[in-house]
This record gives sequence, structure tokens and C-alpha cells, in this order.
Amino acid sequence: MLASYENGTGDFDNFMVFSDKFKPEQPLKDENMWEVLIVDDEQDVHKMTKMVLRNYSFLGQKINFHSAYSAREAKEFLRSHQNIALVLLDVVMEERNAGLKLVEFIRQDLENESIRIIIRTGQPGEAPEETVIRDYIINDYIEKGDITTRRLYTTITTSLRGYRNLIALQDSIYELERLSSSLRTAYTRLEALDKEKAKIIQFLYHELLTPLNHVGASQVFDVSELSEQNRAILEMVKKGFNRLNALIKAFLDYFEFMGSNLNLKPEPIIIEDHISRIIEDLKPNADRKKLIMDSDLSQQVSITADPNLFDVVLQIIVDNAINHSEEKGRILIKTQTTAEGAVQLLIEDNGTGIPKKNLERVFQAYDLENYYRREGGFGLNLSKSRYIIESHGGKLWAESDGLDKGARFIIEL
Repeated sequence: MLASYENGTGDFDNFMVFSDKFKPEQPLKDENMWEVLIVDDEQDVHKMTKMVLRNYSFLGQKINFHSAYSAREAKEFLRSHQNIALVLLDVVMEERNAGLKLVEFIRQDLENESIRIIIRTGQPGEAPEETVIRDYIINDYIEKGDITTRRLYTTITTSLRGYRNLIALQDSIYELERLSSSLRTAYTRLEALDKEKAKIIQFLYHELLTPLNHVGASQVFDVSELSEQNRAILEMVKKGFNRLNALIKAFLDYFEFMGSNLNLKPEPIIIEDHISRIIEDLKPNADRKKLIMDSDLSQQVSITADPNLFDVVLQIIVDNAINHSEEKGRILIKTQTTAEGAVQLLIEDNGTGIPKKNLERVFQAYDLENYYRREGGFGLNLSKSRYIIESHGGKLWAESDGLDKGARFIIEL
């Protein structure tokens, strides 16, 4: 039977109010009561439990008691009631281990890990505490002869708090699963749209080329038979044709590249070897503007990167520096190591420079302003370069002291 707390339940109620002042909690849901099942073959235990806990509340919710007088009856009840927060369970009922079998039924058959189970036994010899706690998933073990009101209040409060937290966690998991499912659906839809986009681009490419080819026939005109005015018009047509044809091809290549899996094949590479090759490849462009191209690569620096894609980035950045340099200007390429051990490759020019507000915009595709595009360019290559470097886990950014003060492009890997 239950032994009463020596100062009565009133003092313990005060203790409960005092304890919850430290960390206010909120009820899990807008429910009026905690659902608690008493499983015991002694009617007096049911009556005493309900009497002692008649004024108990946790988070503003009282207890709604249910009674089962055998494990068999409890099984039937639990099959049809999914909202039980706590079971106060006897061990010896219709069988010597009926209560322990009910624990297995709850955890294994019902697969219910949320419900809190408190074993209350009057025959601890039939189910020793150490064995039961070790072999069964329960939340507390009390001998009936040792139960006080304080102990009962404490263990029930702890159990209900655990139940509340588990349900809150489950609700969070369900919400995450719902969001994950929504994201998967959205991603599938985006994949489908992406494929459609590629088809549309291919279609437009084909459809635009047909009239363009007709316009391109103007290339075969014998201009010697045309008036000066008609020759000027024809030159405008040719220029527009070449521009539009290049635009279509550039956008098609860009979409195919940005929408593809880069399938990186990183390997250790020496930066100096790649810089030397790029400088040699772009030397004719630099010579046309009488540019001086210097490199400060006295130390051989090794990085891990896809060599082909790294060359693509170098080609774009160095060519970009050439295009934005004034005649007889200078381009410097050098490496340095950060305090954290990262390798930085700097490509500097003393050309047109970039306004501070536009340092990020130079990497944005489709930017309509023409402030940092070379003549005839479409503003896509820098965006492609950043995509490649970030795919390697690195960074690419620009620095400039302002207009006509040159620019620095920094690759960090």
C-alpha cells in the first residue's frame, strides 16, 4: 500500500510550485489532462493512487486515470488507446511475470517507445530491481512498501516530462520528414523543369539559327556593286548576325556547363606550370596591346585541383585582365599562402578598375550593365569561373581600389 508523506500532500504541492519556478515549461498541446493507466490486480491500489494524486497537476494539466486489473485487460486497452502517457504497472498479477510481459508487449509488439512505464511491485523477490532495470525498457522501479507521496509525485513528474519531450521530439521529426518530402518533391520538379529548360534552349537554338542562316547569306554579297549607304547597312547586318550567332552559342554552352555535373578529377598540380602555359597561350593577345605580363612564382606551390578545369579558370581570369588593361599596361601573377595554410593565386592589372559596389556583380551572369564586359562579351565567364572554384571547395573574389586603379582577382584553394 501507499505510505503517506509525513507532512501531507499540501506541503508537497507547494514544493512542486517552487520547483517549476526555475524553468517555466509549456504544455505540449492544448490537451486538458495527462492520460495515465494503472495496471494492478488490487483494487485498493487503484483507489489509493487516485486519491493521493487527486490534486496533482503538471504544466497546468491534471491526470485522467484509467484502470486495468490484469495484463490481458491492459493489452486490449492499449491497443485502442494511443495517447497514454504513463503506465503504473504491477508485476505479479494473473501470472508471476505478467507485468514484465506487458512491458515487452508495449515496447516490441506495439513498438511504443514514448509511453513511460513505472514498475510498482509488492513482491520485489519475483522481479529484482537490478534485473528488471537491466533487462526491460522501463523508466522507474518502486517497491510498494517504500512509496511515499513525495516519491510518487517526483517519479510521475519526471516521467510526464520525459513523455512530453519525446512527443515534442517526434513531432519535430515528423515535421522534418514532411519538409524533407516536400523538398524532394520540389527537387524532382526542378529537375524536370531543368530538363525542359535544356530542351527549350536546344529548340530555340535550332529555330533561331534557321533565320540567322538566311541573314548570314548577306555575307556573299558583292559589296563593290553596292552604294556606300548600302554597304554601311550591310555591315550593320553582318555585325548583328555575328553578335546574335555568338550569343546563342555562348548561352547554350553556359547552360550546358552550369547544369552539368563537373565530375571533378582532382590531382596534385604545380601552379607555376599551368601559369606558364596560360601566359604563353595568351601572349599574342597581350602583345597586341603591348602589355607586360610578369609572374612572381619563385616558389613552386602545389595545390590539389582538376587540372583541365583549373586551366579554364586561369584562361578566363588572365584573358579578362588583358581585355581590361590599357595599352602598355602591366599584369602581375603571383602566389601567396594564408596564415591558415590556404594557397592564393593573385592576378593583378592596372587597367579600368571596378567600383566597390560592383565587386560582386562582376560574377553575376546576365547582368545588364556593361561596366565590366569586354566589347563583344556576354558577362558569363566570370560566373563560370566562380562555379568551378567553389566546386573545388575554394573561393574566388575581386578587389579594386576604384575606377582606373586596376583590379585583383584572387583564387583561394
